[in-house]
Amino acid sequence: MGMMLKLVFSIEGMKVEKLSRPFAYTKMILVNGLEEIQQTLLQYFAEKNAWEFFGQNSVFQMGTSPFFYIGINASPSNIEEIAPFLGKVFFTDVEIFLDSLWFIKDNACCTLNAYSFISEKNNFRVINNHRVVSNCSGRFELVEFSNDELERALEIDKKLSPIIRFGMDDPVVLERLIATNFREGVENNRNYNEGNRIFRAYYFLKAARNSYFLIMKLSLYMNMYECLFTTDASEIIHKMSERVACYYTQDKAQRLEVFKLIKSAYTIRSRYFHGKDLGKDKILKSVPTVLKQIDDLTRIVFTKVVMEDEEIFSAKDMEQFFEKIIFS
Repeated sequence: MGMMLKLVFSIEGMKVEKLSRPFAYTKMILVNGLEEIQQTLLQYFAEKNAWEFFGQNSVFQMGTSPFFYIGINASPSNIEEIAPFLGKVFFTDVEIFLDSLWFIKDNACCTLNAYSFISEKNNFRVINNHRVVSNCSGRFELVEFSNDELERALEIDKKLSPIIRFGMDDPVVLERLIATNFREGVENNRNYNEGNRIFRAYYFLKAARNSYFLIMKLSLYMNMYECLFTTDASEIIHKMSERVACYYTQDKAQRLEVFKLIKSAYTIRSRYFHGKDLGKDKILKSVPTVLKQIDDLTRIVFTKVVMEDEEIFSAKDMEQFFEKIIFS
């Protein structure tokens, strides 16, 4: 007789309007709305042992926030062995989906803990995640998403996830991850050189969202653009600013605005990364405004890269493509 491993991924910073239709992601069901959340918890997790293990604070968190839930049937002989591994795998899936919500609008959505239950075995565990994100203002604020916005994020995730997860189905990589219980990190067990421009840009985006320090956030956005729009080490600022502007729009006035914005942001990034002050106080005070503009721009540009031009940005040589968009 099989047993069931139940996983709950509680989501911070996300509010969802009343769902007009069910929403599921990689077989995980999104449970939303106070009544639905509490009914689900009572139905699946109303066990004294579980509440005693997880504690009052965790139970309160699960009972008030949207969460992803999945039940996995497994044989009694290996369910305890595979539970931590499956928890980590689904944790990675949830994180990528929450990052996909950034493509919809700026937010600070994250999941700090996953709760694992095997009731028949009296086996309960908390899988911790130490990644806390902030919005482009460096703040943690509640953001509401609609059904349609969730579905759009899912479309983006379907394109983004295979790029980010490359190599994770490699048996050698999986064996290493399982042996270390994911402690060495997924990234350190894959060949970085095999990742394309989009893969590399995503990790700078992830690092930018992880940081509360606005100058660091802005600098990491510039690293994203370097990943996507540079092909050599000469005239980086000019080339990158020009290519981003021409990729973004064909309108000459808008191109000039974007060109100036990228150069301004890159100047801040260069001074910060080289340990210098930002010069005049006016530049320092401009950081929040520039960062907001860069965040808005990057959302449009990176969405276009992922959804429309993945094949182009996966290529090694992009010189002809950049020449075409500049001189067309």
